[in-house]
Amino acid sequence: MKSRFIIMLVIGIPLALVAGGVLMMNQIPPESRPGGPGIVAQREYLQKHEAELLAAVKKMNPKITSVQFDWKSVETGDIGNGTPQGGGKVITVDGEFNHVEDSQFDLQMALRKDKMPNLSTITAPNGFTVIKKGTWVNYE
Repeated sequence: MKSRFIIMLVIGIPLALVAGGVLMMNQIPPESRPGGPGIVAQREYLQKHEAELLAAVKKMNPKITSVQFDWKSVETGDIGNGTPQGGGKVITVDGEFNHVEDSQFDLQMALRKDKMPNLSTITAPNGFTVIKKGTWVNYE
C-alpha cells in the first residue's frame, strides 16, 4: 500500500508540473513567449525602418513633414473582423507630427507569420488629428 502511494507520487507530481506549465504557457501572449521575437525586437525593427514609416505617413497626408514617434507606445494586439477567428495580429505605434504639441496619430500594421511587422500594410486607422477649440479634429 505504501509503495503504491510512493509510485503515484513519483508519477503524479511531474505530470502535474507539466500540465501546469502547459496551462501557464497558454496564458502568456504569443508575442511574449520564448522562441519568438518579443515587443523589444519588434520595436527595434520599426525604429530601423523609421524612414519607411515616415514615407507612408507623408503619402497618407502630404501636409505632414515630420513625425515624432512615441516608441514606448508600441504594442501588439488582435483585430476583429466579425468572425470567430478574428482578423489577425497587428502592431501599433503612436506619435505626434510637424512638432505640433496637440497632434496625434497611430500607425497600425499586420504582423507576419514570424511576428515581425509587415510594412506593406501600414494604415492610420484614426487619421491625423489636432486639438482646435478643445476638440480633436482632422488635420487639414
